[in-house]
Amino acid sequence: MRSSALLLLAMVAVAGCGGGSSGSTTPVAISPTTGTITPQTLPGRTAADAMAAYFDAAQAMDRQLTAAATLINGGIHGNTMNFDQATVDALAAIEPATLASKIPAGLPPELERRVLLVQSELVSRRAAFNNVTRAETDHPYVLRCLSQGAPPAARFSGDLAAARSLAARTPSITNAAPTSRSAADLAVALQYIESANTCCGSCGGVILIQLPRISWATTHDRDGTITVTVPSTTLTETIPFTAHFTPGRGWSIQLQAG
Repeated sequence: MRSSALLLLAMVAVAGCGGGSSGSTTPVAISPTTGTITPQTLPGRTAADAMAAYFDAAQAMDRQLTAAATLINGGIHGNTMNFDQATVDALAAIEPATLASKIPAGLPPELERRVLLVQSELVSRRAAFNNVTRAETDHPYVLRCLSQGAPPAARFSGDLAAARSLAARTPSITNAAPTSRSAADLAVALQYIESANTCCGSCGGVILIQLPRISWATTHDRDGTITVTVPSTTLTETIPFTAHFTPGRGWSIQLQAG
């Protein structure tokens, strides 16, 4: 059964966890801000040119995750688990958050939805490995976490190809200013993806199939809510957040899920 943990295809929806996020700065639109920031048209004839760096990095991370899954499966023997240093090192090298800064703010809605879906699949798959070396004695829990990486892994190639195809049919895009509503919305969505998959003991299982609805209460150091559709259901959850922009660093988002 050592491979069964990664081959289970049942979708597991993870609700938002309590206590809020860590408040780490989401790496979105973090170029230094001196004076007035104006939008800049990104080079290339289609959106695919501007998105190439992200798509290539996502493809490379998919290969890393697949290799890590093979190593993990090799460390599971019946009801025992033993993961070597090569496995630990492989996991440490996979950081989906580093890809977030490669996503331009201000993408057309459908393209942004497809890109965030791809990003959420990478985050979910990596989060499924989070407890591999933390809870080696809790075999059922580790296997349950690992199973949550299987559904996004199974659909990743198709979703990445769909995002690439749409980008190739989309005219060249304008990168929104770091202080813009578009950049702030993107930062909130990315923080939701990260928090839903990793906080409060969560270990993957949440992919962002639909764009969230984000409402802002104020215009500067902002408060607001993000409403998302729970995977595999028609239910929605609305989570309050606070947001703060720091010149030279970007948006810092705190979700306050209950």
